[in-house]
Amino acid sequence: MPALQALPHLFSSVERGLFPQRGGGFQTVGVSSDLIGTEDLNLLEEAAFYAVSRERRAAGALPVKETFFKLPSGRFAVGRTVDLGTDALGREGNYLSHHLVFGREELLEAGANPLAILDTVPLAEAETDLTPRELAPLTLDLTPEQTDPRIFEGINPALLANLATRTVDGGTETALLIGDETASRRLLRVLFAALAREERLRLTFSTHFYESHHLRSLFTLASVNSRSEAPPPRQQFTLCDLGDGEFPPAQPKSAYAAWLAERLKARDWEAVMALNGTLDRLRGNHPGLAQAPLPESAKACAALWERAGTRIVPELVGSPRLVKVFLQHVPAPSALADALLAAAPPSELCGPNAAPETVNDCLAKLKSAATGKHWSQWVKQWSDDPVLASISQKKSWWQKWKR
Repeated sequence: MPALQALPHLFSSVERGLFPQRGGGFQTVGVSSDLIGTEDLNLLEEAAFYAVSRERRAAGALPVKETFFKLPSGRFAVGRTVDLGTDALGREGNYLSHHLVFGREELLEAGANPLAILDTVPLAEAETDLTPRELAPLTLDLTPEQTDPRIFEGINPALLANLATRTVDGGTETALLIGDETASRRLLRVLFAALAREERLRLTFSTHFYESHHLRSLFTLASVNSRSEAPPPRQQFTLCDLGDGEFPPAQPKSAYAAWLAERLKARDWEAVMALNGTLDRLRGNHPGLAQAPLPESAKACAALWERAGTRIVPELVGSPRLVKVFLQHVPAPSALADALLAAAPPSELCGPNAAPETVNDCLAKLKSAATGKHWSQWVKQWSDDPVLASISQKKSWWQKWKR
């Protein structure tokens, strides 16, 4: 896995920060020079907010807040915020936020799993140097992600399918997990494992959301320890109570969400990881991944075509059976048929070892699905191709009439 470049940001309550004109208080203490003066930095400072209820502070149960969100530039931030006790004036409630900012493409190539970064990179540690200064970019070496199907064990598959659907299809509401924060983080980890890499970028989150309603638009998913910590107004959130297992239904709107929800409910973890791996490879997000057999069910074909588009064409060339299967299952197959005709001559498209009846079925399906213009041009261009010999030898009605 290539090294991942990150731009750091530190935020806390100090007597003097990086920008002395601000005086004392909560502010940026250290940041990469590439972020100074940007809208990204403004949002990082806003997202650093951290509050704890009186009850939890009195009990000493001070949560760690972990976040993942998109910045105005299109970059992404991964962060951790911890309680830091008192500030320079002895006031309680001080905290330290430590963010790392990543480019979109680099994050995709590294797996697009912010929890893997949070598990690996030390952030917001107690001994963090808070001397005001510009921070140099970091180079991170992450261990390649290996998803074990056992990670899904013990997770409510219906809830997992529900959250995956909401993540994939989007919407204006934020899913709010209510319950033990350790359980919420584990559910979040499994949800990342259930998504292809580009869809993971939709799963922005905050693991501690007390008094943070003003940040709602940043996050697809947030969690609180109890209903008393849930922010108003509740109608802007989809409440998922981990204690009693209650959550509102979610109807998939896209082919990928429909397929994913079905497989997750069926606990078909291997199929989920296989299709997601194929998507990552076709999109170029995981170029080192070995080619796996393409799925052939109707919903899987539709999902793959919806998300990968014509990038799937090279995978079909040489297999007339798969060409027929995908043309049968994808909605509006003319775009796929036209792309296949443009990709290869008949002999290459149908492969060298296919049975004659399979080739004939493939050609018949191509002809019925492709636009007439593309089919006619393809047949004319490759009229000497052996695969088209039987078609080329058949005279049209006007040739027969002329004779």
